[in-house]
Amino acid sequence: MQTPSVSALALGLVPLVLLLLPRASTAHAGCTQDSSCRAPSRAEALSLVQVRQELDKAHSELHRRASGNAALDKTSSAKRAAAEIRSYLSAPSNVSTALAAGLTAVHRALSLFVTEPPQVSQGLVQMGSELLDAVVLMVPDDLRQTEEFAALKGAWNEAVISLPAVMGSTSAGIDAYREEGDASALLAALATAVRELGVLTTQSLPEILGAEVAKYLGAVEDALEGFDGALEAFAAGNTVSAVQTVYSGIRLATAELLPAEVTGEESFNAVVGALDVVFRDLSDTVLRYQQQLLQSSVCWKDFMRRERVRPSQCPPRHYWDGEHWCFSEREAGDSAGAALLDTSAVRKRPSGALPPRCVDGSDFREKRGAWCYKECPAGTEASGTRCKSACMGLYPVASPLMCGKSPGTVAAAIRQMLVRAVTSGLTVAGVVRESGWAGSLQGTITSLVNVSMTFVHPKCPTLGVTGK
Repeated sequence: MQTPSVSALALGLVPLVLLLLPRASTAHAGCTQDSSCRAPSRAEALSLVQVRQELDKAHSELHRRASGNAALDKTSSAKRAAAEIRSYLSAPSNVSTALAAGLTAVHRALSLFVTEPPQVSQGLVQMGSELLDAVVLMVPDDLRQTEEFAALKGAWNEAVISLPAVMGSTSAGIDAYREEGDASALLAALATAVRELGVLTTQSLPEILGAEVAKYLGAVEDALEGFDGALEAFAAGNTVSAVQTVYSGIRLATAELLPAEVTGEESFNAVVGALDVVFRDLSDTVLRYQQQLLQSSVCWKDFMRRERVRPSQCPPRHYWDGEHWCFSEREAGDSAGAALLDTSAVRKRPSGALPPRCVDGSDFREKRGAWCYKECPAGTEASGTRCKSACMGLYPVASPLMCGKSPGTVAAAIRQMLVRAVTSGLTVAGVVRESGWAGSLQGTITSLVNVSMTFVHPKCPTLGVTGK
């Protein structure tokens, strides 16, 4: 039965009020200045006051009932929305769809994080908006038209707009990925963004509806944290562990959303199989960007032989034998001195002979052993008997074999070299075989194996080098 509105009930009381009013008061209301009109008696006035009090009381009661009915309607709509979300997530195929939508929202935001100039705030706003679209998928059309669902969208949009400011220093994780390829910092920042979005949104929703929304966002966060752990394992060179960690993250997220009576290996594997393509694409995007960044941010030092000549400068009153030694001019006239010039004797220091020096003021001023070496050309520096690329310009950070744009990129590149060395013999079939149940993530496995095999760095640029 419908509850009548306040205005309808108030209008219904009007005839009742008129019946209760004394007749004399009605006559008095219509008199003029005629002296025959008399004032209402005290009893009549008291009766009128009582009627008005009853009318005010009735108004208050009607407002109380109307407010209670409105609150009841809102609670009922919130309960129904929560029930619809639970019902939707009772099927493994729907859980797959919901998680895929949430993870895709994260994936699509990555392009805005790494653009030049970076659009971090826009990326967070877009991610939040698309997560709302994922929630909308779980609610039937008629509920989407209610005031309660409009309130949900309003609260969500306000939370999305405030998300960049609330994130604060957490956006440093996105910067670390954009500038140094730190994928772990990126995933930690994104998981935090999803968590903060849940906090901001659910605090203004009815508790029963907010709990379901928070549960969904928590599942998306768990899936992201699983992927974060997978990247850490991959960076350590353990591809099988990386795949198994992705699988564990999906299982955890699925178990949070499916009813207990529906969970089981068949349900888990159905969700894992459906999300394989999502994690394959996410792996490709994150790791390929990391590769491209490191390939453009780190270079191998190039090494080349230094030009060299024999030292030939002798002390005063000495002459160079053209090979290894300086002899005094006095000894040159002696037959014994001439004998010293025999080729069989030049390999060991003859008596009285002195080693020559590098020629002062020449290009070959550095003596190492039996040779004088030329200075290295611009863009390189001396490294013993060779020249190597100098870490300068775009690549100012030096390490023994590499130059980089920042210490972080050099460290990441070294880790990648270790990964490549460890995983050089991996095959997709081998990882599938060793991964157990996680072997069903064949797309993700293929992505990880292919990335580990194609990591290369260019040689550092050098200036003024014409030969090697």
